[in-house]
Amino acid sequence: MVMAGAMMASLIGSGYATGQEVIQYFVSKGWMGLVSIFVMFLCFAFMGYTLFTTGYRHQDKLENTNDIFELYSNKMIGKFYEYLSIVVIFLTYTVMIAGAGATLNQQFDTPIIVGSILMFIVVAGVVMLGLEALTNILGSLGPMIAIVAMLLGLYGLITNFNELPNISSSIESALANGEIQTSSGNWLVSGLNYVGYNLILFAGFHSQAGGEANRRKDAAYSGLIGGGGFSIAILVSYFGFMASFNLVGRSAVPTLSLANEIHPYLAYFFVAIIMIGIFTTAVTLLWNTVSNFSDDGTKKQKVLTLIIGFIGLIIGSMISFGSLLNIVYNVAGYFGIAFMFLMLVRHIQWGRATKEKGINKENRLSSAIFFIHCLE
Repeated sequence: MVMAGAMMASLIGSGYATGQEVIQYFVSKGWMGLVSIFVMFLCFAFMGYTLFTTGYRHQDKLENTNDIFELYSNKMIGKFYEYLSIVVIFLTYTVMIAGAGATLNQQFDTPIIVGSILMFIVVAGVVMLGLEALTNILGSLGPMIAIVAMLLGLYGLITNFNELPNISSSIESALANGEIQTSSGNWLVSGLNYVGYNLILFAGFHSQAGGEANRRKDAAYSGLIGGGGFSIAILVSYFGFMASFNLVGRSAVPTLSLANEIHPYLAYFFVAIIMIGIFTTAVTLLWNTVSNFSDDGTKKQKVLTLIIGFIGLIIGSMISFGSLLNIVYNVAGYFGIAFMFLMLVRHIQWGRATKEKGINKENRLSSAIFFIHCLE
């Protein structure tokens, strides 16, 4: 259960907490978003199960987090995905910076750049000073983010249930007028793409976590439960946003709009929760990006933290939160879909090899028995 919780905590980031992921990938597809969520569930279950069990079986081959890419492909493709994951991690950091600006702007009407700059200063400062332990403490709020977001979704569903029968026309109108972003492709591609993005971002982490399991069964169940639990969280938020779409669907931070519908004080509380979630995520992302080019605590690390962090600030300030999330997630998601295919092919190959090994073992045993009978 600990590993399943770790998987859910990694997947429940600020993109989910703000509601933009759910709006773009599932609500924008209307009622077909339900089918998309089912596709997502199947893929997350496959991803969690395979990565956790592979990490358990091949601990000796997974010394570094990015070794999983080479294990499922070859050295050249593995190296490509290793570099791709670094780029995606950095770009996801820029999404977090944009999200901070959008959150403060929506609640307090501050210029978007103000929230983005504040988040950059705090995040870069923590990475430079080596205070990552602080993020581990605040990171324990991950489950709280999920619970509050799900409760807001339930509130939206219960209070606006009567809106559901006619909500499709509102979604179509918002899409036609460019009032909401949508993931590329149809409902099927949307579900696959969402999992694909998370695969590029967390494949290494989940496979390493699987290596910590005591038994293969524990690794398998952890992957299935983690993927299933996150899918339930998405489903609850989906219904909440569908029912309350006319109230919150067009905002940059839909969950914050729902919180304001209940009470402004709850919205202030949720702003703090979202900002802490963005902070802990952004620190991890920026640290991971910089650590690929320098060692911790060195002058080079501090300089690179400022440079890379500032570049992310510029990108996050130039492009809106919703648009940046849409671009980064979708592009990375397609590469993730391709890697899911490689995972499937590799597991088929491993399955055949295991079967042939079993047949050869049985044949050798039969030959030995036949030889003994001949001697008799």
